Amino acid sequence: MTNILTLVFEIYGIAFIGFIVVKLRWFSLAATDGLIKFVFNISIPALMFRSLSQMELPEVLPVKLIASYYIAVLGVLFTGMGVSRFLFKYPNGKQVIFTYGGSFSNTVLLGVPIIISALGDESAFPLFLLISFHGVSLLSTMTIFLEMSSAGGGTFWGYVKTAFAGVLKNPIIWGIVLGVLFNLTGTGYPVAVDEMLKMIAQTAIPCSLFSFGAMLSGYKIAGEVGASLAISAIKNLLHPALVWLLATRVFGIPLLWAQTATLLAAMPTGFNIFLFAHRYQQAIEMSTTAISISTIISIFTVSLLIFWFGI
Repeated sequence: MTNILTLVFEIYGIAFIGFIVVKLRWFSLAATDGLIKFVFNISIPALMFRSLSQMELPEVLPVKLIASYYIAVLGVLFTGMGVSRFLFKYPNGKQVIFTYGGSFSNTVLLGVPIIISALGDESAFPLFLLISFHGVSLLSTMTIFLEMSSAGGGTFWGYVKTAFAGVLKNPIIWGIVLGVLFNLTGTGYPVAVDEMLKMIAQTAIPCSLFSFGAMLSGYKIAGEVGASLAISAIKNLLHPALVWLLATRVFGIPLLWAQTATLLAAMPTGFNIFLFAHRYQQAIEMSTTAISISTIISIFTVSLLIFWFGI
């Protein structure tokens, strides 16, 4: 019990420090942007590349792991679509933000540090595999649907090209792909390079948590609380529940993998939802409020999962 409490305190303590120092103006939001770019473009890709290039990979792609998570994602997407369309009667663009707000996890700034800290390095492979599909599937389809709803005059295949061009520019995807390629081909690299990558990778967890807290300080409950609570209920409760049921009752994947997938699903709504809302001028207030509420709820739901797993 003491170890679990210590883990929860460490994880959220670092994020809280980031939140407070920005509120006290000891650390600026501009500096936070720079730190987040370091996390996304350098430290997390380095962590993923080094881990995947050195670990023992399974001989076949773990389809059951992927199915456990992404069948649940489909269920959540359809639930969000139905709620936003028939209950809140939102127009198409706002429906997209609502729907993906309930399925798009904060995988990098919160998911990676919490899951690796809680479950250990053994969780890295299932975690990074799920994150790679997360970026390709959710980011690309959300881009396509928002482009279509914006009525910009483009073609469907033009939207697809735009979406996948963005995916190919994602350093995290490249960190995963190159790590797997180096592993499968047996390609090595000098000890000095490995030590350099190790030092960079060690910054990933504390910098991710700190920048998460710092960035969260810029968000607030701005309106549309009812819809935001609905998004949070879908994201924080329904999503992990579906993943756990599929992973343990339907597909019977290893316990560590089931715990990894469930914790990833329990992460709050990702900041990308606000970025897309702002870019397409759709549901900006709702996305801001949903991120804030979902994050607050996740402090309790993620902590409860860690206690339940007995980590």
